[in-house]
Amino acid sequence: MGELFGGAIKLAIPPHFADASQFRQVPDNQEVFVSSIDNSSVIVELLEAVDDTDRSLFHFNELADSNDAGNSTAIIARSTLQPVPSMNLQPKCTIDVIHGVQHAAKFNTSDITSVHVLLAVVHLPQVNTDLLISINKPIDKETKEVANATAFAEFAQFVGTLRVDDWGLFA
Repeated sequence: MGELFGGAIKLAIPPHFADASQFRQVPDNQEVFVSSIDNSSVIVELLEAVDDTDRSLFHFNELADSNDAGNSTAIIARSTLQPVPSMNLQPKCTIDVIHGVQHAAKFNTSDITSVHVLLAVVHLPQVNTDLLISINKPIDKETKEVANATAFAEFAQFVGTLRVDDWGLFA
């Protein structure tokens, strides 16, 4: 289990993902991991909770805006997950998941990259926080390969490995 935010949160980060803070600056409210196999990344982010009833779509669109993807997005699937006791979440916590594709220029270039974005929003109302877990996986330009049919289910299983061990993180 990967320890995030000083061990306050745990998540089963795959072994081929490296901690990006070892080679680039990462904001204090984020944990970023990059794959040594492909250009995919895992980002865990703590944000102030939003009042929007459709939190997953709100955060997906915010991510698209920050990536300059704007209206160049498509939603593939959506779901709500049930928190399990092993996650150590407080009552009234919700988990919404969205899977979509965003088309945006990468690293200040004009080359448009299509990226699968799998985003889970763990709403923690008692501490006024939305905990975001996202996987960003570029679509191969040559093969036009897209995420396989099991990607959404695999992401849901990955999110299910989340565990909050120290609620003092949110104080």
